[in-house]
This record gives sequence, C-alpha cells and structure tokens, in this order.
Amino acid sequence: VAIKTTARDAITPRGARQAAAAMDSTETTPRLQRRQSSIDLLARSQRRSARPPSRLRRWMRRLASLRRLRSKDAVEAHVNLRMDQDARWTVKEYLLGHVVGQFVMLFVIAVGLVWAGTLAWIAACTYLTPRRRAKTPDYNTSVIQALWFSWGVFFDPGTQTGIVADEYVAVKVVAVAFSVVGFLFNLVLLGLIVERVKIFLDRMVETYGKIVCTKHILVLGWTDRTLFLLGELAEMAQGNAAQKRTTIVVLGDLSPAEQRAEIRQAFPSWRGGVSPGGG
Repeated sequence: VAIKTTARDAITPRGARQAAAAMDSTETTPRLQRRQSSIDLLARSQRRSARPPSRLRRWMRRLASLRRLRSKDAVEAHVNLRMDQDARWTVKEYLLGHVVGQFVMLFVIAVGLVWAGTLAWIAACTYLTPRRRAKTPDYNTSVIQALWFSWGVFFDPGTQTGIVADEYVAVKVVAVAFSVVGFLFNLVLLGLIVERVKIFLDRMVETYGKIVCTKHILVLGWTDRTLFLLGELAEMAQGNAAQKRTTIVVLGDLSPAEQRAEIRQAFPSWRGGVSPGGG
C-alpha cells in the first residue's frame, strides 16, 4: 500500500512539481558552483591588485617608462633631424650607388693593395730570407723599389716573371699572390669601364641614330596587328614584279631587338631580310 500511495503522490500535479523542482535544483547546483568559483577568483584578483606594489616592482615600472620615453624622444629627434636636413648622399650610398663613387672606391682599394704588396715584399725579404734580401738583383728592400715592384706586379702580372727561378719561397709567394689579386682587380676595373663605354655609345645611338632610305614603306607604331600588316605588305611586294626589293620601316615603342625577334619568329622564311635600325 505504501508503494502505491507513493506512486499516486508522484503522479499528482503537486508531486510532479516537486520532482521537477528537485531536478532543476540538481541541475543548477554545478552552474552555481562554477559561478561562485569565478566570483571568488575575481575577488582574489581584485584584492591582489588593490595591494600596494612592492618597491622592486615600482622601480621596474619607472625604468620601463623611462626607456619608452627615451626611445620615443630619440626617434622623434632623429626624424626631426632628417626632416630639417637637405637630401644628401651617405658615404656607403655614394660609393656603391654612384658611378664616380664606384671609381673612387676602386682607386682606394688599389692604393691599399699596392701599399700592402710593398710591405709584404719588404717583410718577406727582410724576415723570411737568410740573407735578408731577395736573390733578384733588380729589387731590394728599399721603400721606393718595393713600391715599384708592387705596382708592377699588381697592374702587370708578367712582372713576376722577372724573378729568378731559384728565388726564395716567401718572395715567390708574395709575388704570385699579389699578381693574382691585381689580375682580378684589373678585370673588375676594365669590366666597369667597358660597361660605362657601352652605355655611353648606346645613348649616342639612341640620340643621334636614324634610318636613311628612300622608296620605302613606313609603318607607324607597333601593335598586335603589326605582324599581320607586315605579312600583307610582303605579299603585295612579292606580287609586284617591277619591284625587286621592298624596304619596310617600322617605328614603334618596342625596342628594335624585340621587333626583329618577333618578326623572325613570325616569318622564319625572311632570312637576312630583317636589318637592325633605330626607332
């Protein structure tokens, strides 16, 4: 009977409400616990932040603020200084990015290498030979003759052939080493000179170059239809038996080398018919 009565009480609305309330309370208990734990953590952090900072922490904060202030002031001062000054070359930019600067840098390197060869020759002859002099009678250990020998070896690698065959090893090593360095330096210098001369000559060709011809066909501009037009003109010229040779001049923004390459690719049968020209 007790079991049946309990079941009836659970089925009644009152029992159902009590059971639902009990289930809600069991479900909400973990949520309340989590919320309470988060509130406790927040309170702890607030209490920690409310504590006065220690003396070491205060000094560290002051040092950090001073560093930020100094760095900010230094950047602002550098920017103001750069804005107040006029545009100018730096030493590194001038030596590496300017033509005259490159030649100046090479000249300084050459002077340093020649003097290094002079000192190496004197040191090798004085301290690395038994008689404190080289066997070659043409050069001794004086500064003038050592400088002349270093100059000759640096700019003329054939100078080392003037050394006798039974010369001391230290003297031979100095002569060979500086002759190789001088040979590489001369390659760099001559390459730079050739490049500047080529640039100058190309500029002169672009400035003063022209195409001189008569009884020719002039095509103005270079577009995607130019090759088709050249093919049509070539067919017209071949159909005209009175003309043995027809000259077609193309003036366009494309460089002459690129124009010739595209024409040879489009018309491979025109062998020898594409001549260089300006414009």
